[in-house]
Amino acid sequence: MIEPNLAPAGTTATDASARVLVCSVDRGLFGIQAAWVEAVYPIASMSVHTTRTDAGQRQAFIVHRDEPALIVDLRQAIGLDGVLGDATRDAFLVLRSGPALLALPVDHCVGIRT
Repeated sequence: MIEPNLAPAGTTATDASARVLVCSVDRGLFGIQAAWVEAVYPIASMSVHTTRTDAGQRQAFIVHRDEPALIVDLRQAIGLDGVLGDATRDAFLVLRSGPALLALPVDHCVGIRT
């Protein structure tokens, strides 16, 4: 159900100073909360490893500070890999999502926005 009569959400001092790292993937821009980002690595400098899940599927990962960072391709995550095919990326954006590390393949980082 959509509620059209909601008041706009207020901002707190924490929200007002939030910083977002803007990256490019397939000529589209997306933003990640800068506090979540742990590193950006050139893909050419990283070794990609794989493991098998309980379901028998392969899961690729890189190692960041002695922890595995699961590689999550945004094309695959939103179901566009079958339509757009594979792409070569320039960097891995490593971010923390709860207790897990994720590595997002990106074309390049545009900058920080507030």
